[in-house]
Amino acid sequence: MTMVRPVIRNDPFAGIAWSTSLALLALEKLQVDELLNDEDRSSLSQTSAFVASLLLPTVDQDICSIEVCRDVTFLAHHHGDRAWFAQLASNLEEISRQLGFNQDQPVAFDDGLLERAQVGILAVLKTLHRCRLSL
Repeated sequence: MTMVRPVIRNDPFAGIAWSTSLALLALEKLQVDELLNDEDRSSLSQTSAFVASLLLPTVDQDICSIEVCRDVTFLAHHHGDRAWFAQLASNLEEISRQLGFNQDQPVAFDDGLLERAQVGILAVLKTLHRCRLSL
């Protein structure tokens, strides 16, 4: 019988890591012209919202909230500039926008858009992994 070690503390990165993983799989589906289900679309929206939240100033936010602490920790572990987040957020918004117009049929995306978004999401996942290791 396999034993699984129980989780004994809250992981503020678990939810976003899960949705970001699903978003990466959704982008893979789009590359092979496979239609997305509601969970795929939701994961893209959640990942886009997370990336966009990293661009917001934390001055007027509750510094004790889980989301703000998560974002600050993520930014501390990310190796790169914040302009990168703006580009990824823009790419994800463009993908979501195009998907919104074509709910039931494959979408022809601009050259490189899906690839850029995949590279960005993979970098987010790597940073989330570093954050989770630091807990």
